[in-house]
Amino acid sequence: CLKCFWLNKCCRYAGVFHVEKNRRYSLSREEAIELCKALNSTLPTWDQMQKAYDQGFETCR
Repeated sequence: CLKCFWLNKCCRYAGVFHVEKNRRYSLSREEAIELCKALNSTLPTWDQMQKAYDQGFETCR
Protein backbone atom coordinates (compact mmCIF):
# COMPACT_ATOMS: atom_id res chain seq x y z
CA CYS A 1 0.00 0.00 0.00
CA LEU A 2 1.83 3.09 -1.23
CA LYS A 3 -0.36 5.35 0.86
CA CYS A 4 0.89 3.58 3.99
CA PHE A 5 4.47 4.79 3.55
CA TRP A 6 6.39 8.01 3.38
CA LEU A 7 8.52 7.41 0.31
CA ASN A 8 11.62 9.23 -0.83
CA LYS A 9 12.75 8.46 -4.38
CA CYS A 10 16.19 9.82 -5.11
CA CYS A 11 19.59 9.11 -6.60
CA ARG A 12 18.67 8.23 -10.18
CA TYR A 13 21.55 6.98 -12.34
CA ALA A 14 21.28 5.04 -15.61
CA GLY A 15 17.62 4.36 -14.87
CA VAL A 16 18.34 2.92 -11.42
CA PHE A 17 16.91 4.79 -8.45
CA HIS A 18 16.82 4.42 -4.69
CA VAL A 19 13.57 4.47 -2.71
CA GLU A 20 13.29 4.69 1.07
CA LYS A 21 10.29 3.82 3.23
CA ASN A 22 9.79 5.62 6.55
CA ARG A 23 13.44 5.09 7.43
CA ARG A 24 16.49 4.04 5.49
CA TYR A 25 16.72 0.58 3.98
CA SER A 26 13.47 -0.64 5.50
CA LEU A 27 11.81 -2.26 2.48
CA SER A 28 11.65 -6.02 2.38
CA ARG A 29 12.29 -7.70 -0.97
CA GLU A 30 8.57 -8.41 -1.32
CA GLU A 31 7.71 -4.75 -0.58
CA ALA A 32 10.35 -3.61 -3.06
CA ILE A 33 8.89 -5.81 -5.80
CA GLU A 34 5.38 -4.51 -5.06
CA LEU A 35 6.60 -0.92 -4.99
CA CYS A 36 8.46 -1.33 -8.28
CA LYS A 37 5.28 -2.63 -9.89
CA ALA A 38 3.35 0.38 -8.54
CA LEU A 39 6.03 2.69 -9.98
CA ASN A 40 5.91 0.85 -13.33
CA SER A 41 9.45 -0.38 -12.78
CA THR A 42 11.37 -3.52 -11.82
CA LEU A 43 14.21 -4.36 -9.49
CA PRO A 44 17.49 -3.76 -11.34
CA THR A 45 19.71 -6.53 -12.63
CA TRP A 46 23.33 -6.77 -11.51
CA ASP A 47 24.39 -5.35 -14.90
CA GLN A 48 22.05 -2.37 -14.46
CA MET A 49 23.41 -1.80 -10.95
CA GLN A 50 26.99 -1.90 -12.24
CA LYS A 51 26.19 0.62 -14.98
CA ALA A 52 24.53 2.93 -12.44
CA TYR A 53 27.51 2.56 -10.08
CA ASP A 54 29.91 3.35 -12.92
CA GLN A 55 27.91 6.55 -13.52
CA GLY A 56 28.09 7.62 -9.87
CA PHE A 57 25.26 5.80 -8.10
CA GLU A 58 26.22 5.50 -4.44
CA THR A 59 23.90 5.09 -1.46
CA CYS A 60 26.41 4.97 1.38
CA ARG A 61 26.01 7.96 3.67
